[in-house]
Amino acid sequence: MNYTYIVSNRDNIPLDMMGEGIANLLGLIVDLCMAENQLFVIEEPENDVHPKALKKLLNLIAEKSVNNQFIITTHFNIVAKYLGAHPNCKLFSVSATQKGSSRKSYEMD
Repeated sequence: MNYTYIVSNRDNIPLDMMGEGIANLLGLIVDLCMAENQLFVIEEPENDVHPKALKKLLNLIAEKSVNNQFIITTHFNIVAKYLGAHPNCKLFSVSATQKGSSRKSYEMD
């Protein structure tokens, strides 16, 4: 299947000529738009995504969290702060220790 994105100057850019992040993001957005009562496990959504696109993705995740559950891992403080501020969000920090792992819960103001 060949997907094409049309930019404002009407040049066609085939999806396979775009960065890997765009193809991954497109698949995730389609899944999110159709999801009802699903569990999503998303690893580092900030990878290969422009900051403006990331904000829109986080908005979509927050919107879809009403009828879906999300487990999201990130190293990016902005993702944790943005989603952690959403009502009913639970934010945890998990760290490796010599005895296994530790978990800390956070409440966002």
